Amino acid sequence: MTTFSDLGLRPELLSALNKIGFETPTPIQEEAIPKLLNGDRDLIGLAQTGTGKTAAFGLPLLQHVEEDFYHVQSLILCPTRELCLQITSDLEKFSADLRSVKPVAVYGGASIGVQIKALQKGAQVVVGTPGRVLDLVTRRKLDLSNLEVLVLDEADEMLNMGFKDDLDAILSTAREDRRTWLFSATISPEISRIARQYMHEPDEIATAAKNSSSANITHQACTVNARDKYAAIRRILDAHPDIFGIVFCRTKAETQDVADKLIRDGYNSDALHGDLNQNQRDVVMRRYREKSLQVLVATDVAARGLDVKEVTHVIHYQLPDDPEVYVHRSGRTGRAGKTGVSIAIAHHRDGRKLKSIERLIGKDFEHIELPSGSEVLTARAKFWVDEIMNSESNEESLEHLWPIIDEGLKDLDKTELLHRVAGMALQEYINEYKSAQNINMTMKRDRHSDRESSGSGEFAIFKLSLGARDRINKGTLMKEINRMRAIKGIEIGKIRIHEDHTIIELDKYRSSEAFKAFKRWSYFGKKVFVDQMDEMTTADRSFQNKPKGGQRGAGHRGGGPKGQHRGRKNRR
Repeated sequence: MTTFSDLGLRPELLSALNKIGFETPTPIQEEAIPKLLNGDRDLIGLAQTGTGKTAAFGLPLLQHVEEDFYHVQSLILCPTRELCLQITSDLEKFSADLRSVKPVAVYGGASIGVQIKALQKGAQVVVGTPGRVLDLVTRRKLDLSNLEVLVLDEADEMLNMGFKDDLDAILSTAREDRRTWLFSATISPEISRIARQYMHEPDEIATAAKNSSSANITHQACTVNARDKYAAIRRILDAHPDIFGIVFCRTKAETQDVADKLIRDGYNSDALHGDLNQNQRDVVMRRYREKSLQVLVATDVAARGLDVKEVTHVIHYQLPDDPEVYVHRSGRTGRAGKTGVSIAIAHHRDGRKLKSIERLIGKDFEHIELPSGSEVLTARAKFWVDEIMNSESNEESLEHLWPIIDEGLKDLDKTELLHRVAGMALQEYINEYKSAQNINMTMKRDRHSDRESSGSGEFAIFKLSLGARDRINKGTLMKEINRMRAIKGIEIGKIRIHEDHTIIELDKYRSSEAFKAFKRWSYFGKKVFVDQMDEMTTADRSFQNKPKGGQRGAGHRGGGPKGQHRGRKNRR
C-alpha cells in the first residue's frame, strides 16, 4: 500500500500530514503528487469533488515554495469564497511545520484593504476568487511577475459561474513560463480551449472517465407533480431517519422557502444561499459540519467549498439545466470511500434532462417510487426500535423515580405498555401518514396532466399583451421563453391564449427573473407588456385554446405576424 512518505514529500510536510491523520493518499493524490514534484510540465487533473484534490496540488505547491523569497510564487484560483477559505485552511494545516509559509486568502465580500495589507507582508501563496484577484492585479496590489505555479481548481465551475473573461485576463497577465495545474470534475469545450491557449503540452491524469460520476454513488429518480415536490422531500427524509443530506434548489428564494418549510415541520434544517452575509454562512456551515443540522438546503454556488465527507444523500429539488451541475451536486456524497445516494425529484417533463445526465455520467438512473405512508411508518418504527436497543440504560439516574413509575403503570401489562409507548413515540408520523396519498407519477408524458391540472401554488401567473391576433401559439411562446437566457428551461404551467392577451403560468420561484425577462421582450418589433396576477380568473381556468377557422392553413404555422414568418426561421 502506498503511503505519503513514498511520494517524495519533504519531512516537514509529512509530519504535518501525520498530525492531521492523513495516512494513505487517494488515487488523485497518488497520481498527481509525484508528477507535480518532479516535473516542470503543466497538468490537467480530472477528478470529482471530494477526492482530495487540495492535497494533490497543495502539497507539491508548498514543497516548491522558496521560504526566504517573499513574493507571490503560487496562485490558486477557485470559484467561491467558501472554497477559497477551505483551501487556505487546508494549506495552513499542511504547512504548519514549514518555517515561514503563510497562505493568504483574497475574495469578494470582505475588506480589500485587509487583504492588501496581508499581501504586502510578503505572501508566497495566494488563494483567491477570480473577481477579487483580477481587482487586486488591476490595482497593482497583486504582482504575478514572479509566479511559478498557477492552479485552477474546479475550473469548470468557475466557467459555469461566468468567470471566463476574468480567467482569460489573469492567465494572460501571469508570467508566461509559469506552470499551470488545472483541476476539474468535467471537461467542457471551454476547458479544452483554456488548455490549448494557456497551457503547454500538459500531462493528463484522471481518477474516473471524463465527466463521469463516482462509482460510489447510486443515482435514483422519482417522478411527482410540481405541487408534490415538497411532500416528496418529506417522504424521503421520513423514510430515512438517519439521513445526513443536502437538498439542492435552483434559486435563493426557492432555497429559503424549502428550508423555512422544513424548519416549520420540525426538521433540523437551514438554508445556504447568496443572500446570507458571511457570518450567517459561516454559522450555517459550522452547524452542518458539526451535524447539528441534518438537512442543508442550498443553491449550487453557495455549496461550493462545503467539505463534508459523511453526506449520505443528495436530493435535487429541481434538476439543473446543465448536466455538469448535476455531476457537481451529486459529488457531495459518496466521498472518502463511502457510498452515497443522489435522488432527483423529477417532473414528467424532465425525461430529456435525465437522459442528458445519463449520457454524461455513463450510468442509468434507477427509477424509484416514493415510499407509501405504510412504508414510512415501518421505517420509523424500525428506527425507534433500533434507538431503544442501542441506547444506554439510565437505571441509576432514574432510581428515585422508579417507585412513581411502577405505581403509575402497575395496571398495564407488557404488551399494552409497549403499544402505548410506541404510539406516543410514533404518533406524529401516524397522524401524517396513516391516510397518505400516493404522489408518484409516471415519467411518460401525459399531454393533459400538467397544463390542465397545475393550479398548485407552485406557479406565478403572468398576463402578456400578445394574443391570437398576433399569430402566437403555445409552441411559439414556449420557444420564445426558452430563448430568453435568464429563464431558459423554466417550468411552464397552463397557457391560455385569448384574442388580445395571453395568460401563462411559470415557476413561482423564478417569477422575478421571468418578469424582468418579459419586460425586455419584444415580439417582431412589438413591445410586449406584462402584468403579474394574483390568481387566474374563472374564465381563464375554464378557457380552452381552440384554433379559429383558417388559422392552421394560414401559411405560417410557426407563429409570428403574417408576412414575417419567413424571417422567423433565422432568428437566434
